[in-house]
Amino acid sequence: LKSYGYSTDDLQYTRMFRKTVRDLYVAYNGRSLGQLAIIYAVMPFINFKTNVVAYNSDESNEDKVRPMPLEKLAILLGYSNAQKLKVALNRVKVDGHPVFGFFENPYDRRSMRTVVNPRVIFAAGSEELTALRALFNL
Repeated sequence: LKSYGYSTDDLQYTRMFRKTVRDLYVAYNGRSLGQLAIIYAVMPFINFKTNVVAYNSDESNEDKVRPMPLEKLAILLGYSNAQKLKVALNRVKVDGHPVFGFFENPYDRRSMRTVVNPRVIFAAGSEELTALRALFNL
């Protein structure tokens, strides 16, 4: 775009591997296409640097990232409760690997936070997400 005179300084983006998109479309067709839609519905909330579902997806300082509880994400996505959303997110897999992971909020053990497998969607440099990638290993 820069070669055509467009400024890209104010644009933000998340990368998704082309093969992954194709695999997802083939795996999730017909009645299960809604599961693929979940990935796209969550994308606006993925923090660009950490792959954590957050209120401030564009925050580049990881100390200022505000992780979004699963309960809030459920409300934003129109689910009647967080458990139904968690079940739906757990069903989404790419090549048998989960797309979403969950961890407890260390300040409120009843609340869950969501992370996205960087092998499926990532925005930061690969070295920044090394530890997160390890959480999705078998």
